[in-house]
Amino acid sequence: MGGFVFFILIMVGGGILYFLLKGRSDRPGAIGAPKRAMSTAPLEAVTFKCPLPRCSVCAGSADKMRQDWDGLRKVTWICGYCGSKSVQELRDEELPLSARRQLGLAQAFNAPASRLDVSSKGGGFGIDVPPE
Repeated sequence: MGGFVFFILIMVGGGILYFLLKGRSDRPGAIGAPKRAMSTAPLEAVTFKCPLPRCSVCAGSADKMRQDWDGLRKVTWICGYCGSKSVQELRDEELPLSARRQLGLAQAFNAPASRLDVSSKGGGFGIDVPPE
């Protein structure tokens, strides 16, 4: 009789533990949620200049080329006449600010060009210019 009671207590304890752990994993956003939302689409509408003078397949003008930007480094150009595609890889200098932020490059382009202060009186180069 004592073994049967012990078996029932083990089963009840296991059931309680099972439902506690199951309830914890069912909570939305508790496990595996990112710290902040990462967007996959471009944050702003950006129009790029078409690098192609004409379509390489049908020789259609660049005015009819449509762009499809992935939000980071690739712009796919689609011909409005024949539908052929060509891919342009953007350099760091050509990226819009939203893409630079997503790639972590925004700080590199915001650095001041020069640390010399030439706007102050005296030229800013350590030369004292007498006031006029």
